[in-house]
Amino acid sequence: MDTEQIIIKKFKVSKLWAMEELNKRKSYADAGRYSSFLDELKDKDLEDARCLLRLILKEVDQHNSNIKTKMTLLDKMRYKHNWEDSKVFTGMSIPLRKIDGLIGNNPGLECDEILKLLKGVFIETNNY
Repeated sequence: MDTEQIIIKKFKVSKLWAMEELNKRKSYADAGRYSSFLDELKDKDLEDARCLLRLILKEVDQHNSNIKTKMTLLDKMRYKHNWEDSKVFTGMSIPLRKIDGLIGNNPGLECDEILKLLKGVFIETNNY
């Protein structure tokens, strides 16, 4: 496996890692689940509570929308020489050294298999 193939595989594994990290960040609070609760807060004294709950639901919706946008960008992202500097990866801690090591030690494995190994490595190293 030549250097260019290793770099491309590193890119693909990093994309998979980032997609999984973004999936973990999603929140599952939507207006449908809380609509009956909002209806119960019709009392005039609870108007502030209704307003706060609506604001929370809007904030969660915006958060999930931003994640969905990042996931779409990641999905459509193609390999470029300076892919590590992309804004899509901003705020994510991708274990590039560990990915390099796993690719070097297991050059015949597919990207998803390397990702599974990477998760196993992280489980082992994070246990105290």
